[in-house]
Amino acid sequence: KIRKDPALLKRSGINGLENSLAEQMVQSKHEILGRAVVTECSNMIRASRKLAQIRVDSAKNQLAELRELQHKSHDASKEILAKVVAERKRYESSILTFNQGSEKIKRLSSKLLRHLSLGYLDTTLAQTKQDMGDSWTTVGLNRNIREITRLAINLAEEISIEGQIIKKHADDLYQLFSSKHGFEKTEAVELDMRHFIENIQALEKVTEEFCTSPVNLLTEKNFLIRKFFLGLGVQIQAIFEQAHLDCTRWLNQVIGELKDQISVHKSALDQRAESLMESHNNADKVIKNITNAEKDLIKFQEQSNQLDATLLKLMRSVKFNTDLSADGKVVQLNMGTANLTGSSNQKPTTKFDAPFI
Repeated sequence: KIRKDPALLKRSGINGLENSLAEQMVQSKHEILGRAVVTECSNMIRASRKLAQIRVDSAKNQLAELRELQHKSHDASKEILAKVVAERKRYESSILTFNQGSEKIKRLSSKLLRHLSLGYLDTTLAQTKQDMGDSWTTVGLNRNIREITRLAINLAEEISIEGQIIKKHADDLYQLFSSKHGFEKTEAVELDMRHFIENIQALEKVTEEFCTSPVNLLTEKNFLIRKFFLGLGVQIQAIFEQAHLDCTRWLNQVIGELKDQISVHKSALDQRAESLMESHNNADKVIKNITNAEKDLIKFQEQSNQLDATLLKLMRSVKFNTDLSADGKVVQLNMGTANLTGSSNQKPTTKFDAPFI
């Protein structure tokens, strides 16, 4: 009523209250979005930084080997070449181990994803509907949603246990390449099922509020509860689909970073061996390859420095202030206008595909 009375509306202060609440909501959403963007982008940049460092280290080794080859006798140069060839053979052996481990992770992944299949969910919901029979009451609805919540939590715990087994296999592969080939010591990320559990528990809370609401006492129960149950089924299906997508993404990422590092290191090692073989009995080739190696080293160092600068600029471009301001507003998000180069065309992964070299 007061919206049609400008004087009363002004006196009530509702507009100011609405604006204040809206500003706080927008600021909170900006903070959540900003943190998500910074986290995702910084993780991608750090992963690219590791690949760049592998290229830098390999270029340094190649340059050192070529310079040593330049001043060594024929027999001594053979030793340098034999050393790199032996290193490549050891690396190929580790790649074989990686592929075997990747195949095992793929099998375990298929088993894990079956827990979140729509077939399993449809069976559970059909059983719940059957248990309710013709008695569509608030008591029955509450009891059955609690049972679904219990089953979902047990399912999440089982998935988490299987995720820990997969992580252990992934960590063993990370450790192999760290100890034998000098890769940065890294552990696979853990599978987090908390979001899935929280969403299911939120539905249970909504159901309880629905069943205890005095308003619903005035409505014909059978129709209302049946309609509410069907709505719950749709929301539960959406939660399962999102969990399936999240688990699939995790399974693709669990050794995805290692796969990229292995591929880059293999290319660099092959290039080192090829360059040494070319330079073995040819002085002109040695000089040419040294020049090329020096150029590559400069290029890779520039790429590495650029990634460092981009990451630093990203972290500085988003500033979070969690202090309360004088007017009581919480959490401010200040997005800078940093010019961040590079873009990503990554799409959500919808199918698990174990990485192979």
